[in-house]
Amino acid sequence: MAGLYAEESGVSAARLAQASQCIATAIDAAGDDAAFYGAITAILEHFAPSDETMFIHFAEKPEIVQVSRIFRSFPEDEEMYVAGAYLLDPFFRAGRAEGFEGFATFDQLAPEGFRQSAYFETYLKKTGFVAECGYIVQFPDDSFINYSLDRRSGLGPFRDEELALLDSLTPVLKSASLLHWKANHEQRQDEGGTELNRQLDQGLENFASSFLTPREQEIICLVLQGHSSISIGERLDISPRTVRVHRNNSYKKLDVSSQSELFHLFIESMKIYNGEPGRDPLADYC
Repeated sequence: MAGLYAEESGVSAARLAQASQCIATAIDAAGDDAAFYGAITAILEHFAPSDETMFIHFAEKPEIVQVSRIFRSFPEDEEMYVAGAYLLDPFFRAGRAEGFEGFATFDQLAPEGFRQSAYFETYLKKTGFVAECGYIVQFPDDSFINYSLDRRSGLGPFRDEELALLDSLTPVLKSASLLHWKANHEQRQDEGGTELNRQLDQGLENFASSFLTPREQEIICLVLQGHSSISIGERLDISPRTVRVHRNNSYKKLDVSSQSELFHLFIESMKIYNGEPGRDPLADYC
C-alpha cells in the first residue's frame, strides 16, 4: 500500500527506500560533520538535484561546515561571505533577525528588488545563480544552521513538485539536525558566540552612523540588504522619492557613486570591525 501511494505521488518506492536509508545513515552519523552532512546531501539529491549544496552554521561566526562545488571555484567569495556579506543574505536575515525556521525559497525571503542589489550582482550573479531554496533549523543555544540548495543555469529553477517534496522533509531534517547539534554541543562549547554574532549584526545596523543622519543610515542599511526604494518607502512610511533623496545624499557623504561601491565599502570595513557594540565599522576604516 505504501509503495502504491508513493507511485501515485510521483515518488517511486525505490527512491523512498534510498532516502530512508540515507536518513538512517544521517541519524547514525550524528556528531560526525562529514558523515552527517554527506548523508543529508544524499537525501536532498534524491528529491531535487542541485549544483551546490551548502551547510552554514551561524554561531560565533559563519562556519561553512560543508559545500559541494561553487566555493571551490570561487574561493574569494567564501572570504567575502564570512567577512560580512552573510549579514545581507536573505536566509541569514530570516534566521537571525526574524527567528524563521523551516523551508523556504530565496524569493520568498528576499526583499522586493533584491535581484537588482549589489549583493546579488557582485556575489551571486557571477556564479550563474538561477534559484535557491533551503532550510533553517534553530538550535537551543540561539545559533542556527542553513541548508542551502542552489541551482545554476544548467539545471534551471526548482519545479513546484520538487519544492513540495523538499518541504515535506522539513520535520525529518529538523529532528536529525537537533540530534547532530546535541552530539556536538559539548565538544564545541561556543560560550559567548551568540553575543559576538549579535555584535556583528550591529556592525550592519551601525554602518556609516558616524557619517550619516539616523534616517540616512537606516536607509543605507536597507539598501545594503537589497530593498528597493519602493520597499524602503513602505517600511519607513515615506515616499520613494524621499528615499532616493536620502540615498543620494548618503552616497555623497560616503564618497560612493553606486550600490556596488557601497557594498564593497561595507565589506572592507567589516573585515577590520572588532565587534564593539554600537561602534560604526567605518570609524576605523576611514
